[in-house]
Amino acid sequence: MLLTLLSRLMAWMLEKLSSEELTSSKSPRLLYPTLSFPPPPPTGTGTRALCARCLTLLSHVITHYGDGTGYKSLDIPHSAFIPDFPKASRSNASVNAQDNETLESNASSDHLTCVVCTKTSSLFDVARAHISFEPSLRNTRRNEWSWSWMIDAHDPKRYPQFAFPHEEVNVDMVVTHKGGYGWVIGRFKLYPDWSTATAENAKQKTNLGVYPVIVSLDRDEGMTEGGNTGQPELDFFSTFSTGSRALVRSWAQECEKSHRKCQKIFGINGHRKTGAVWFPDRLIHITCMESTETANLGHLMIRITARIVLKSNSVDFPPDKAATGITYLSLSHCWGTPPDPSAPLGGRVGAVLTTSNLSAWQTDLPLDDLPLAFRQAIMVSASLGFEYMWIDSLCILQDNLEDWKSQSAVMGDFYKFAWLNVAALSTTSDYEGFINDSRDARVEFGFQAPFASVLGRGLEKKNSDGQECVLLRGRAKLSWGFTDGSGASIAPLFNRAWVYQERCLARRKLGFTKNCLYWTCDEHSQGEHPEWTVVGFDSSGLRRTLHSIHETAAMIEGSITGSGLALEQAWALVKRFDMLWHSCVTEYTLCKLTKHTDKLIAFSSIAQELANTHLIKKRYIAGLWDLNLPFQMAWITVKGRTTPPRKRVGNIGYVAPSWSWASIEAPVQPRFIFNSGNNTVALADVRAAEVALDTDYVFGSVKAGWLRVWGRLNRVKAAEKKAESTSLTDEATGERLWFCSDTVEGYELAESGNGIERMVWMPLTLRFDRGVVECNCLCLIQVQAEDRIGSEEGFVRAGEKVYRRLGTGNFGRIPSMLRQDKLLMGLGTYPDIQVNNEQGRELAKGFKRNEDGLEEFVLI
Repeated sequence: MLLTLLSRLMAWMLEKLSSEELTSSKSPRLLYPTLSFPPPPPTGTGTRALCARCLTLLSHVITHYGDGTGYKSLDIPHSAFIPDFPKASRSNASVNAQDNETLESNASSDHLTCVVCTKTSSLFDVARAHISFEPSLRNTRRNEWSWSWMIDAHDPKRYPQFAFPHEEVNVDMVVTHKGGYGWVIGRFKLYPDWSTATAENAKQKTNLGVYPVIVSLDRDEGMTEGGNTGQPELDFFSTFSTGSRALVRSWAQECEKSHRKCQKIFGINGHRKTGAVWFPDRLIHITCMESTETANLGHLMIRITARIVLKSNSVDFPPDKAATGITYLSLSHCWGTPPDPSAPLGGRVGAVLTTSNLSAWQTDLPLDDLPLAFRQAIMVSASLGFEYMWIDSLCILQDNLEDWKSQSAVMGDFYKFAWLNVAALSTTSDYEGFINDSRDARVEFGFQAPFASVLGRGLEKKNSDGQECVLLRGRAKLSWGFTDGSGASIAPLFNRAWVYQERCLARRKLGFTKNCLYWTCDEHSQGEHPEWTVVGFDSSGLRRTLHSIHETAAMIEGSITGSGLALEQAWALVKRFDMLWHSCVTEYTLCKLTKHTDKLIAFSSIAQELANTHLIKKRYIAGLWDLNLPFQMAWITVKGRTTPPRKRVGNIGYVAPSWSWASIEAPVQPRFIFNSGNNTVALADVRAAEVALDTDYVFGSVKAGWLRVWGRLNRVKAAEKKAESTSLTDEATGERLWFCSDTVEGYELAESGNGIERMVWMPLTLRFDRGVVECNCLCLIQVQAEDRIGSEEGFVRAGEKVYRRLGTGNFGRIPSMLRQDKLLMGLGTYPDIQVNNEQGRELAKGFKRNEDGLEEFVLI
C-alpha cells in the first residue's frame, strides 16, 4: 500500500514538471513513469540514440535545474536492473542469458541501442572488476542491482567555486545492490549555454565551442557534421579512422598557424654547427600513391612504400633541400620482450636496421616484415602528409656499437627537431599495434539540436517554480566523465627511461591509448574526449620552463644591471632551474631500463638542454653539477633492501661512481643544489672532482669518477636492525644514527657485522628547521687494496685513503633538546640563545662548524 502511494506521488511530481505535450505510459516496475517523446528524423525532431527511459530522466534533470539559482541535489531511479549487452559487437543482437527474463519484462527494444544504457552496462562491468569493489558481489546477477541518476549540489556558501552560474551539471550513474551496497560507476555532464541567458548575474561560463561534439546523436544517416550528404560521414570506430584524423589535422593546423612557442627549438643543434637546420643522419622516406591494395587510410585506398635515406647522400638530400631543413615525425615506443632472446639481436634480425641490410633498405624498406607498431607509425605519418619519419631501431645500426654511441649522443635532438612525436602510449611491444580498430566509437557524444527540440519542448517553458530551463537552450551535450584505465598518465610507455627525454624534449606530441587520442604542445593540450586528462603526457614541463627561463633572461637584460629587480629575477631563475632538475631526476629514476648501463646516456639530453641555459656555468659530472656538491651528495633511496649491489670500477656493467644517483638501479630522492632558505650548512667540502668519460660526450657514460673530500670520518662500532629500521652505533660516543643503505650490500653488512670495522659515517649537511635540527650523513666503507679505483687516470695519490658510498644516515633533535645530543654538539658550536621548539632556524645564524678532526680522502 505504501509503495503504491509513493509511486503515485512520484508520478504526480514528474508529470507536474513535464510539459503538457508529454504523455506518460505506465511502467509498473519503475517508480517514475516513462514519458513519450517526438519520433526521430525524418518524421520528427527526436532521437533514436537515447531510449525513452533515459530521455525521461534527462527531461526531469533539465526541468529540475531550471535557471540554476535553485539547483539542489537530486536522486532519481532509472531502472530496477542493470542492462546487459553483447561485448563483441555493436549490433546488440543478444543479451546475457541470466538476465533475459528481466530485460524482456522491463526494457523496451530501444534500450539496446541507447548510448547511455550501453555505456552504463560497460561501466558496471569495469566497476565489478575494480580492486576496491566488494568481492562478495562481483558475480551477482544484474537483476539484483538497481540503477539511478544522482545530481549532487554544493552549498555555494561553503563552496563559492560552485556558486551560480554553474559551468556544468554532473549527473552520476549510481548502481545499488539490493543488500544496500552502492557504487558510482561513472557520470556524464550537461553544459548550460549562458550565451542567451537573461538573468542579470548569468554570464557565459563555458564556451561550448571548447567541447566540440565528436559524435552527433541527432545526425541523419550518411550526413556529415556540416550536413553535406555529398561527403562520407566521419567515423570514430578506430583511434585513427576518418574522424580521428580530422581532429589531429585540425590540432596540427592550429599549432602550425598560431603557436609561436611551438616553433622554437632550444639550444644548439646536435652536431654543434650553426647554419643549416639540423636533421638526423638517416630517415625513412615515405611515398604514397593510389592503389587498390595494402593499407586503407580511410575511404581512399593507397599504397605506401618506404626506404632509408642518408643525410650524407646528395641524391637523397640535395644541398638546396638540406639547407632549408627537413620536416619529419618521430616515434616513441616500447621495444618489449625480444621474440627470441637467444637469437642474434633477440630475434629481431630483419625487423631492425643492421650493417647487412642497410644497402637493401636504401632501395626498399620491406614494410610487411616490420613489427606492427612501425607499420602503423609509417601509416600515421603518410596519412598526415609527412614525407619523412625517424624510428630508432630503423635508423640506428643495431649491430654497430660505434654507430649507437654516436647516435645516442644526439638522441634528444631526434625528438626536439621532429615536427611531431607519435607516442604509442598503451602498448608494451613493437609487435603490438597502437591503433585500436574496434574501440567504442562514442568517444564523446552529444546533440547538435537543442534539448528542447529533442525532448519536444519549447524554449519558453518554465518549471513548477517559474524558472526558465536554461539547459533547454543551445547545443549542450553529454560527455562521459570517466576513464577506462588507459589514460596518458598511466601509460606503459612512460615506464621506459629512454622515453623520458623524448616526452620532455618533443615540441608536439600525439599519443595513442586504447580508446583515445591525445595532443599536447607548448601552448595547448587536447584529447578526443575533453574530460579525459592529458596530465602526465607532458611530464616535467621542461619546455615550458625553458620558455620561462629565456623570457625572464630577456627581461633581466633589459633591466638595470645590479638592480634589486634584476637580482630578484635572477635568483628566481636559479630556483626554477633547481626545482626542474629535482623533478627531472625524481621522475627519471622511477622509470625502467633494460640495460642499467644506459642510465646516464638515456638522461643526457635533459642535462645538456639545461646546461644550454647557462644558468649554472659549472661542469656536469656523472649526474651531478660541480657546485654545492655536499648538498647534492645527500640524495637517498628507500628501495635499498631490494636494490642489487652497484657495480665497481672496472667491472662489466659499471655505470657511475658511488656518489652519483646513477650508480644504483632504484628510484631516488635527489637534494636541491642551492640552499635557498639559508637554513642548511655544509659540514664537509669537496676540494676536487673528476670523471673519466667513456666518449668525448660530457653528458654521456663514464668509466670512473672521483671526489676529493674534506670531512670528518667517524668509525662505526656496531649495527642493529629493528623491524624494518637499521641503526648504527658511533664508536666514540655510543650514540646512534639511522642508516638507509643504497643497496642490499649495506644492509647485509650491517646485519651480519662482517666488515663493520671498515665502515665509517661522515656528517654532510646540518639543517635547521622550525621544529628540528637534523644532520644528514654519508655512510662509507673503505676500499681494499685489491679493489680497482681507476688510479691510472692520475687522480688518486699514493697512500690516500679511498672510500665508496654505502648509503645515508641521519640523526636530529628538537631545538630544546639539542645540547643533550653528543653527536649534534660535536658538529660545531651553536649560539648561546634560548629557543623553543618552533625556533630552530634561529640557531643557524650563529652556528660555526667544528674544523677539528677533518681529513682529506677520495670518494669513488
